[in-house]
Amino acid sequence: MNQDERRIVEGGDSPQQRKAGDGAKRAILALAGGAGLFVLGSIAFDLGILADATTGFSGSEIEEVVVSSLYTAFSTSDELTMALLLSEAEGTVPLSVSRAEHVEELRAWARERARPAN
Repeated sequence: MNQDERRIVEGGDSPQQRKAGDGAKRAILALAGGAGLFVLGSIAFDLGILADATTGFSGSEIEEVVVSSLYTAFSTSDELTMALLLSEAEGTVPLSVSRAEHVEELRAWARERARPAN
């Protein structure tokens, strides 16, 4: 991974820029190649809208939104749609919200006791 890709995934250069989920949002938009659209079959997915709907989500939480949407589409014999993705995202509470205090405690602990990965 080069330095620009690392910045996209980590969400910026400074700790102030690295808010929960920002890295995942940037990664989604990077996958779109700047176009913001991903086409699967005859359905276009606006990744900018998905990124906005999943602010605060980690990459694995966004992945779970997609997996849940696929299961729902399969169980109802429908195609995966943008509306289904957004519905699943709306029904998901990310850890950055549900465990915000714990996440901040871990970050505070790491600032004093751990070495940065770079």
